[in-house]
Amino acid sequence: MKKGIALFAALALCPLPAFAEDAGGAAPETSRETAPASPRFANFPEALPEARYESVEKYYSFDADDVCEFRCRTALRVNTLAAVNQLCGETFIVYNPQFQRVKINAAYTISADGSTRTDVPENAFNTVLPRCAEDAPAFDFLRELVVTHTALEPGAEIFLDYSIFTRSASESLFDERADMPFPCARLVLNFNGAQTEHFDVPARSREPLADVRDDVPVIYPGMPRSAARDFCAMEAVPPLGEYGAGLVASLVNDSMTRREKLAALAKFVRENVATAKIPDALLREADLRAPDAVLRSAYGVPAEKARALRAMFVAVGEKDVSVSRDERLGAYFVETSAGAFPVDASTPLLFGRLSVVEEIALSAESANTRGSFEFSGVPVAKEAAALAKEFLGDAAPENLEAKRAVRGANAVEFSGTRALKPTDGVLVLKLPRSPKGLAAIQPALLAEKRVAALELPTLAQKLEESVRMKIRLADGWEPEGTPGETVHSSASNAVGEVFFSRERDGDEFAFFARIRLSKTRFEPEEYPLLRDLVVAFFAPENGRLVLVKKN
Repeated sequence: MKKGIALFAALALCPLPAFAEDAGGAAPETSRETAPASPRFANFPEALPEARYESVEKYYSFDADDVCEFRCRTALRVNTLAAVNQLCGETFIVYNPQFQRVKINAAYTISADGSTRTDVPENAFNTVLPRCAEDAPAFDFLRELVVTHTALEPGAEIFLDYSIFTRSASESLFDERADMPFPCARLVLNFNGAQTEHFDVPARSREPLADVRDDVPVIYPGMPRSAARDFCAMEAVPPLGEYGAGLVASLVNDSMTRREKLAALAKFVRENVATAKIPDALLREADLRAPDAVLRSAYGVPAEKARALRAMFVAVGEKDVSVSRDERLGAYFVETSAGAFPVDASTPLLFGRLSVVEEIALSAESANTRGSFEFSGVPVAKEAAALAKEFLGDAAPENLEAKRAVRGANAVEFSGTRALKPTDGVLVLKLPRSPKGLAAIQPALLAEKRVAALELPTLAQKLEESVRMKIRLADGWEPEGTPGETVHSSASNAVGEVFFSRERDGDEFAFFARIRLSKTRFEPEEYPLLRDLVVAFFAPENGRLVLVKKN
């Protein structure tokens, strides 16, 4: 998440609600090209969104006592019964009363015909524990002000004007993103008098692999600067106490290598310390607990888990250990010279480089298979057999045996057998595709075009995936038709390349497929290029051998 005031290009002018006139700033003259409508649908009006912000105005002002007032005015028109009954009936304002307070300046609804104004009654404002803190009793001091809007009907307009006052504002960073659940006709951002004005801000995308959040607008007014700085500072992390030291001693031993020790500790934190999904914006460094308290309670916010894991690394002799946060993924990592270890099990596992190799020797009724796979990234602390099942998926052989390969921390060798189950005497052998690779994103590529950018869930800057399969035929099997001796094909475009080959040497067939992507974020105009490469990589005709059983 980038910090600071985000700027958004003005796209078109829209009528403004009356209360926005005192915000100041003139709308720039702009134009927008639109694609010609299809003649078939030329007479149909454009579909309305569930709801639409007519205006959103956000102001930050500072006083001499180092208090910041964040004031937000919104005018939201609800268009459908779904918006009335499910999406827009309540607004949730989450805050930390230890350094923030909330004031409602105005809250009312204008009827669809504009004739009636209904003020929100006093009993429609309720302060509760926020959902993000329900399973984290150490943070039960957080609060959520629930505003229940009244007199709603399709076409009605909801007006809400509130302020959040933050003490010690000089320690705070403020972040404004046009991350709207609904499109916005006019957005005003005013930071201490410096104002920007934007028009036709689109709603956040709900397309796969886009930034998708809850439908209900939840406002986090600012990220404390101390949190951004001190959450990741080495000197701010207390050492392990008696409980933590005993836990570390039970997880590692002298027979383990350095990598194995770090991987085992990281695995424990990811799998045994639950993540309390409380945004950093609601906390300050003083709110974070010591590593022993986090480990004993078996839950923590991501920053606490990262600090606890760092303390565990230091306890086993690691010297240069730091905590970092990937702003794009919103994930914390503990970094050493051995690599960066994620602290959350939900951190993406689409690796920058993945290769799978398999050799199959056929007999009359079964196939003996052996192979290996290797992927880039931090060491994964799992038994080899479990890792093989996870990475091979349906391609994992029966009677699986696996062991770690000596050539790399994330390399596994496997072997096993496969019962042959031909259909009407026909057997199809396919390239082994790992569910941990690009196969995981295939459902996100069904659409022919996108509105929002697609971002692959990986820390890598580029991707490479390859798969190799060698098949040795036995008496009783023969290939269908007359497959050529050698086939090579390739395709490339501005975002990557794909290569495929098939070779035959007597009764042996060798298949190889590889895809390389030069980037991991694809703008809407680049999406078709990505889709073409991935479709070619997984094309059935490029990775299968059809065998026929002889009579």
